[in-house]
Amino acid sequence: MRACTFAWINILFCIAFLSIPSQLRQAMALTKPTLNSPSNHATLTDATNTFKWSHPYSDKYELKIKTKGGTLKYASGKTSSKSKTVDLSKYLSPKSEYKWYVVVYANGTDDSSDDWWFTYEPRITKPISVSPANNATITDSTCTFTWTHPYDDQYELKIKDSSGSIVYASGKTTSKSKTVDLNAIPLNHGKTYKWYVVVYANGLEDSSEDRYFIFNPQITKPELDNPKNDVVLTDAVNIFAWSHPYDDQYELKIKTKGGTLKYASGKIKQKSLQVDLSNCLAAGSEYRWYVAVYANGLIDSSEDRWFKYDPRITKPVSTSPLDGITINNRKRIFSWSHPYNDKYELKIKNDSGNIIYQSGKTSEKSITIDLDAIPLKDGATYKWYVVVYANGLETSSEDRHFVYHKSDAISTNQIYALTVGIRSYGYLYAGPVLIYKKPDYLWCDLGATKMQEKFSNITSPSHIEVVTGNMTHGGVSKQTIKEKIDDIKSKIHAGDLFILYIHTHGFILPHDDDSSEIRYLLINENLDTGSPYPDGALTVFELASYLDNMSAIHKWVILDACYSGGFWSNGGLGSLKNISLLAAAGKDEQTHFRPYNFSIFTEGLAQAFSKDTDGHLNADRDNNGLTFDELYEYMAVWWTQTQEFQKLIGTPVVDGGYADNDPVPFTGDMWAVTANRSSETVSIRKKSNISPVLHFILDGKN
Repeated sequence: MRACTFAWINILFCIAFLSIPSQLRQAMALTKPTLNSPSNHATLTDATNTFKWSHPYSDKYELKIKTKGGTLKYASGKTSSKSKTVDLSKYLSPKSEYKWYVVVYANGTDDSSDDWWFTYEPRITKPISVSPANNATITDSTCTFTWTHPYDDQYELKIKDSSGSIVYASGKTTSKSKTVDLNAIPLNHGKTYKWYVVVYANGLEDSSEDRYFIFNPQITKPELDNPKNDVVLTDAVNIFAWSHPYDDQYELKIKTKGGTLKYASGKIKQKSLQVDLSNCLAAGSEYRWYVAVYANGLIDSSEDRWFKYDPRITKPVSTSPLDGITINNRKRIFSWSHPYNDKYELKIKNDSGNIIYQSGKTSEKSITIDLDAIPLKDGATYKWYVVVYANGLETSSEDRHFVYHKSDAISTNQIYALTVGIRSYGYLYAGPVLIYKKPDYLWCDLGATKMQEKFSNITSPSHIEVVTGNMTHGGVSKQTIKEKIDDIKSKIHAGDLFILYIHTHGFILPHDDDSSEIRYLLINENLDTGSPYPDGALTVFELASYLDNMSAIHKWVILDACYSGGFWSNGGLGSLKNISLLAAAGKDEQTHFRPYNFSIFTEGLAQAFSKDTDGHLNADRDNNGLTFDELYEYMAVWWTQTQEFQKLIGTPVVDGGYADNDPVPFTGDMWAVTANRSSETVSIRKKSNISPVLHFILDGKN
């Protein structure tokens, strides 16, 4: 019964389909794809080709390729695309005919396009060799082989020897050139080789015409530049340089006269080399040097050059602290000068000659030492010197000595100051006769006011007195200066510091007796040349008398005047206690004041008492309070313009300081603005070796 029912259903379906109009039945049938490219009966010369077709619907398609006999060679599989790119070299044989068509799949059925035919005949084109030229002689070990080709295929460079054996194959590359190190193959020098290029395209391969070359590499000697032949090398470190037209590998070698190799750099690419000869050569000996070049599998050498290795060593010069001073238990800067930048080591020895301190090697030319940390003995004398290490040698500076004096800190002492300056004339003499007097020539009063300002950096302005005058208006009287000093005496206490600065003309009056050795400070025009004590001039004896009865007071006297060094001896300031003198000139010497209206000395002094960016006095080298020896050293050594003024003047102002039989007393007294000072003053005598521009006398005495 069920089977009968299905049979009736099928019959009824067929009757219903047959009753559909013929146009509708035709629309429901499949539509064939239309082939587009490649065209029918085309010849395909490339391995890779794109097959295209069109269809009014978006169905599924499959590209198929068959032989003339109907053998299927390629089927793409179903795709919704209406094109397909195929590498025919993987499936087809060259120079054969094939048909292709497209199958469409839709509505549960399929249909095919018409067949189109094509011949697969892939092309292959020979490369053309370009360089090197045929039968060329290759003189470099490295050569670039190049060729041309109208397509971008794959290529392989091959080189064969005379027997036909392949000695080099580059492997496939898309480049149309190849750089080859012929020595690395290796090729034999002077032999002939064949080269050619194989092209790989469309499943085929072909080769260029053969070309030949002779491999005959050359090598060029280097030319030596520096050092020159037969020179003496005084530095340990030297630069050896040479020139060469190529960029090869080089090796610097140094040998003895007997041929023993002392230095070999190893192969390098650069054409110069810095060598520390102290590591390999003996001082005072003669050596030869040359450069080997390595190129194209060959080796050659430059001509020989000779040099003598005679390294120099120069003693350092100790600059600070000065020889023979007394220093206390504070941090101290030790410094030295040297024309080179070598390695240095500071050493301190005790009176037994034992080294109690050594800094270790440093490239600096100064070092700060905490003397308390060594430690040193109170009242003992020590020696210090600097060792320089250069060019494999070493030498030492001259010894300098200092006395270590332990001190206590005091916080209550005060500083008082008096500055005196008299604006004066310029004098022109013809022998002993005064022929011209120029007014307002030396403005010493400006120097006094300037120092008044600078002293305010170390004490209260209320503790500073200033006396100024002008010679054209009567100058300054002795009584005024004495009264100012007496006024300060009434305020100052034991242990305090009094600074007296005077800037004016200094001179020697001609007398027939011993007073001709007396030096004077000009303060006004009342000069009775018949008297050893004229009203217009302050003598060494008078100035000493003004400062008498101040033995418990530390006194710094600063005189900026010609011949001011003469104020120390002959019953002068040197007869007092606790006093130090800083003078702008020796007792027989003159000062210099250009380019300022006041003297060079005063300008340096103003800089000494000026503050740096950290608020410390410039002359306070260790930033631990200013001492008198620091002031001296700043003026004599550290002031940046000391040497510049020497050059400006052109020649020394005077003939240079005291003779050996007239040693200059030098102070050991210490005064620290931060209230550190020595508990007593020690006198040390030191011969002068002072700059001809700035002459200083320092002393301390109890």
